[in-house]
Amino acid sequence: MSLTVEFHLLDRESNKARIRYTKLVSWSPSSNNWLKLNTDGSNIDNLSLSAVGGLIRNRDGVRQAGFSLNLGYGNIMLAELNAIRHGLSLAWNMGYRLLHIESDSKEAVSSIHYADVGTHPMGSLILDYRFLMSREWSCTLTHCYRKTNFSADHLAKLGQTLSIGLHI
Repeated sequence: MSLTVEFHLLDRESNKARIRYTKLVSWSPSSNNWLKLNTDGSNIDNLSLSAVGGLIRNRDGVRQAGFSLNLGYGNIMLAELNAIRHGLSLAWNMGYRLLHIESDSKEAVSSIHYADVGTHPMGSLILDYRFLMSREWSCTLTHCYRKTNFSADHLAKLGQTLSIGLHI
């Protein structure tokens, strides 16, 4: 078979109708007496104005606390890691001891779980997170879809319009 004919046959196969699946996603409540912390970082352009936001809700979806923080200048990874760290600190200071954390940043979640803090450019932030997690409480951290993290995203974007610092 000539290369032209073979290419045509392969091309025809690739143009067949593909089956698409739609998955409906939405924020899901925590279980039992656990609270859920959703966090997000916001950055207009890499190395530009960065802000973070977070929201703590109970299993009925009722807001327990929320925050926005204007970091000034930085990158998106710095924002995502700071969002998680500030959310953890807020939850601890409010006396919450059963907390499930969700972030839509796979890179931040993976770095917190697996990164070598000695070589990671943001190792000190990751180490700080791990220290906070080692306190006398139960915490979990997982990745979530961006569309389920709308409220935290809104608070992070709001942080870009606020003065530098934390706003609770």
